[in-house]
Amino acid sequence: MAKLLSLLVFLSVAVLYSRGACTNPSVTSETYSTNDVLLSTETAFLIKVNVKCDGGDSLIIHGLVDGQLIQAARSARDNEYQVSWTESHESAATGQRTIKFFDDEGTAAIKKSARYGEELTAKPLFSVNIDHRGARSSLWIAPSFIAMVIALLVWWLAFTTKTKIQD
Repeated sequence: MAKLLSLLVFLSVAVLYSRGACTNPSVTSETYSTNDVLLSTETAFLIKVNVKCDGGDSLIIHGLVDGQLIQAARSARDNEYQVSWTESHESAATGQRTIKFFDDEGTAAIKKSARYGEELTAKPLFSVNIDHRGARSSLWIAPSFIAMVIALLVWWLAFTTKTKIQD
């Protein structure tokens, strides 16, 4: 029974790691970041990538964002992944940021280097740049429109008051 159990564990580990490593990845990406403070409480970042590899088709990838690993959610479509995170509007740095993506081996190396306080030496599978121009706090209605509405309101009040006095 023990031999059967050890054989079963060995085979399951072999099946898990039998996926080929991703070599020569071909990556296309789409990025998004919040640009309006009035419509959101935090700045949201989103990276959607389509990864095609020579060696493997079913990957588990993680994005490295400000020293933290975030597992990429896999889409129902083949080879499509998404990484998203939020930051407060004040702490979200403007400009271009590079997010590095790692496979299982790179993720294990990052966790090991963090555990032992070593320098990060893992090579990323690929990187994606996201450009955040900052979140602006613009009004939903233009100030000239607000001024026009106030002017019309004052005119209407003056006109109705004048009409009541003349009657």
